[in-house]
Amino acid sequence: RIIDHARQVLHNTLQIKEMVKTEKESLSGELNLCIVSTVAPILAPGLISRLFSEHPEISLHVYEMRVEAILDKLHKAEMDMAVLPSGTYSSEFLEVPLFHEGFMAYVSPDDALYGKEKLSRSDILGKKVWTLHDGISAYTIGRDIQISDFSYSKMYEGGRISILVDLVDAIGGVTIIPELYVPLLSESRLNHVRPFDGTVPPRHISLMVRQDYVHERLLNVVLSAIAAQVPGINHEDTLRHLPVRL
Repeated sequence: RIIDHARQVLHNTLQIKEMVKTEKESLSGELNLCIVSTVAPILAPGLISRLFSEHPEISLHVYEMRVEAILDKLHKAEMDMAVLPSGTYSSEFLEVPLFHEGFMAYVSPDDALYGKEKLSRSDILGKKVWTLHDGISAYTIGRDIQISDFSYSKMYEGGRISILVDLVDAIGGVTIIPELYVPLLSESRLNHVRPFDGTVPPRHISLMVRQDYVHERLLNVVLSAIAAQVPGINHEDTLRHLPVRL
């Protein structure tokens, strides 16, 4: 009886291994993907278009959310994967580095900073800077910078970069935009963009999945699609050495 039971256990073990292998290689089914608001305009249109045209067998659902909501959805297994700024997150998540990018200032012609060719961190402290819901720290400009350092920060709470640009055009002041967002601006708006000097660090973006995620092939399809939307010079090593193994 013991030998018969052992044979059954071995048989079941082999079946489980085969099921895992099948799941890893599968491309069909539903994919729920979250993208943080400050990255969505850069990635979402091209990513959705590529997956829709090249992999119609994937039932794709893309959601734009803030970081806190994304982490909650991942924790509850309501989302399969998410794109958000790199950071120290729970060990229940696997972090796959994607790309890095610097920051640019978008300046109103009526602002004194418009006449400068380059800006530093000190240039924007205490000035009329439009920021997002959690302040400039959302862009990792600097941990020592607080919302109170900007006179416009408490007037608007949201997550869309385009709204900040519109506010600068309508009211004045300055906002900070990611480097890869600049090509999305109209030609007339490009004249309002000013680079920062070396005092402003870049931000790093990662793809997060749960540690128990097994759909390896699907993960790599998403990674390849993301890589196609970002210039190679901005890629982290992960995107340069696909596929990723789970």
